Amino acid sequence: SVVTCTDPRAAIDRLRGELFDLLITDLGMSPISGWDVIREARALHPKIKTALLTGWGATIARADAAARGADTVLSKPIEMNAFLDEIGKVLLRE
Repeated sequence: SVVTCTDPRAAIDRLRGELFDLLITDLGMSPISGWDVIREARALHPKIKTALLTGWGATIARADAAARGADTVLSKPIEMNAFLDEIGKVLLRE
């Protein structure tokens, strides 16, 4: 099942009380960024899988994203098949 939040702080609050297999977050949000959401998610659940979905995806090196806690970076716009393929790969990683 999918849970959506329109505020990054609400997403962090949900993460405090629930376990999730995967977190997908945008990068450019207010008042905190997707990097902040990923950092908080990893602090709460170190093994959570994370995906950064952003219009700036082409400018973010995968190594930099991994160092900041993102398992993958997806560039907007993205086709559904490409999205599902990459998310599937992330979920299958140990």
